[in-house]
Amino acid sequence: MKHFIYVFLLLLISCSRQVSLQEASITQVILLDDVTYQNAGMNIAAYKDHIYYMEDAGTDYRVHVLDSQGEQDSVITIPKGKGPGEMTHNWRLKIFDDMIYLLDTSQNKIVVYDLQGEPVDDIYFDVTGERITDFVVLPDSIVLEGVFKNKLLKLDKETGDILAKLEYDKVYQSVNEYFSSELREGVLASHDGRIYLGYYNKPFRIDIFSDDLEQEKSIVKDYGEGYETCGWRSHPQGGVALMGHQMVYNMFITESEITVPFGQGITYDKEGMHFMDVVNCVYVLDSESGKTTRKIWSSLLPMSGAGYTVLSVDERGLLLFLMYDDEAVQAVLDKTQTPYEELPRGLIIRLAVE
Repeated sequence: MKHFIYVFLLLLISCSRQVSLQEASITQVILLDDVTYQNAGMNIAAYKDHIYYMEDAGTDYRVHVLDSQGEQDSVITIPKGKGPGEMTHNWRLKIFDDMIYLLDTSQNKIVVYDLQGEPVDDIYFDVTGERITDFVVLPDSIVLEGVFKNKLLKLDKETGDILAKLEYDKVYQSVNEYFSSELREGVLASHDGRIYLGYYNKPFRIDIFSDDLEQEKSIVKDYGEGYETCGWRSHPQGGVALMGHQMVYNMFITESEITVPFGQGITYDKEGMHFMDVVNCVYVLDSESGKTTRKIWSSLLPMSGAGYTVLSVDERGLLLFLMYDDEAVQAVLDKTQTPYEELPRGLIIRLAVE
């Protein structure tokens, strides 16, 4: 098996540079207000022609629901607290099978709401000594991503009991060891029972697992040559922060394709956060062979180290989300002649590709 994966990786790397850039056109721009800055790209989702995004309103969390034209359809209020249906620290938002799943990392639980805003369940899990960074929902289970001891943890969706584990070869014994070691974080996605784990760190890599956490293949590309690998580094104002260029920070999976936005880089100095130089684009990979089939971008979209998030892919094209970078947001609005009264906090952008 190891020999197969090794050969497979070599073939993938050799094919990385054979696709030319395909120009896309902007067909829709939606302005977003009240988007929470923390993990904005991980707290927004497109589902059944609606957009769901998170706002931290101070006294509570609010999931704004927009229709396909960007008009607000409803707002789901999630109380802050430690009771049923309540959260103290929202980290991720996912939607699966008409349910909204929200990861509360401070309480080690996932709160579940239906699309009408009614609380459905609180799924608690015991992961003492582990740091959970992402999750995906499968038909009968939930898979968590960890960084200290367990790369993946499979939970029973009803009870939260651990059904399976995929452990790291090296276990981090403390937070200090974790922050001073090679970065493990990544992002999870799923489709048809398969689990996709993409890594922030270089090289560009996506590992694909079966629902029983057995690795099936690994896709590695040489995207981002010359980029600075990311990791936890000392923040000028104290503590640590994740800095550098991130390789895989978002994925959208369909039956046959893996769509990955590329180009995110953030650093900090005494004045605050800064975006690094990047070349943005969207790569489309064949999910079985790993071959790069398309490279997509629009010349109207500015390059931004904040990165663009792919929310959906369908016959209308790609639905992207842009957050953080006020200059980039302003440039999109100006170039697309989108009317606005004041600068929004985020944008939804639809790209059409022939």
